[in-house]
Amino acid sequence: MKTLFNSVLFKEQLKRFWPISVLLSIVLLVTVIFPVYQSPFGISNLMTLISMRNPAVMVTAALAPMITAMALFSYGYQNRSTTAMYAYPLKREQILVTNALAGLTLYSLPMLVTCLLLLNPVTSPDVSKLITPPVINVTNGTIFFEAPVELYHRAFIAGDVVNTPLIVAGFFARIFICFTFYYTLFIFVSTLAGNGVVYLVMCVGLPFVPIGFIGLSQIAAQYYSYGYSININYHWILQFLVNFNPVLLFRNFHMYPANNPDIPFPTDPGATASLWRLNILPPLLWYIVLSAVFFIISVYCCRKRRAERAGDSVVFKPVKNILIFLMAY
Repeated sequence: MKTLFNSVLFKEQLKRFWPISVLLSIVLLVTVIFPVYQSPFGISNLMTLISMRNPAVMVTAALAPMITAMALFSYGYQNRSTTAMYAYPLKREQILVTNALAGLTLYSLPMLVTCLLLLNPVTSPDVSKLITPPVINVTNGTIFFEAPVELYHRAFIAGDVVNTPLIVAGFFARIFICFTFYYTLFIFVSTLAGNGVVYLVMCVGLPFVPIGFIGLSQIAAQYYSYGYSININYHWILQFLVNFNPVLLFRNFHMYPANNPDIPFPTDPGATASLWRLNILPPLLWYIVLSAVFFIISVYCCRKRRAERAGDSVVFKPVKNILIFLMAY
């Protein structure tokens, strides 16, 4: 690890890009701390937060890593910046790993401080204020129930502390995994893109590339395979989308349970353990594995990337051909 990390560059990047941490801290303060401690609906806001149903937090989980990666790896988008960065007496892998760790630090510290602030005890006044009755919803002419559920569904009684250290630690672990998954993915994108515009386009589109290939194969099968029905694989498509989009995991977990049998909702507190084991833990482990894979591939691409390709749309011709095919499709 000593050969892949440079403390001087690490400190320099922290000094240069500290506004990222400040901006993220402000966002988390406004979207997390204020709604919990400065609102008459604080207890409901807290349950929404730890159950990963706060839309602002989930959007931040995708946008913050994208901005961080773009800032720290923007040197690859201009010839002059690339030449200046590679002029340092450091290997390319050292520069990438050090920058990656600097970005990890920049977005981890605000999240850690936010979770420490969340440890201020919030007690439950009444279980009825935590768990809302089922809501009848009508979508496309179909009537179904939106079953209320929390990741930490248990029998709260008056005086119970909702935000225990274990619950807050679980929230930090989940949001950190989401952040890191997108961060490593966007680092990978930064090693492929040659300018900022293509970087932004690829950041938005790359998580959906796998499902694009699946959709293409299904359309072909629908036309050329007798008896094939695309509706049969709806839940499989949803699961495939979730595998590459952590934000969609918790969105689909909490919405439309009747149309989402792949992510069953518990009807009693005792089902929480099986819910975690079967439906939450495997995707989180999958995100950790994919994050490691993305980062290893990024190091390899950084080593093979030519400095003179900075400024091009895509620096690797095979990747460029794939993107052209997808755009034509």
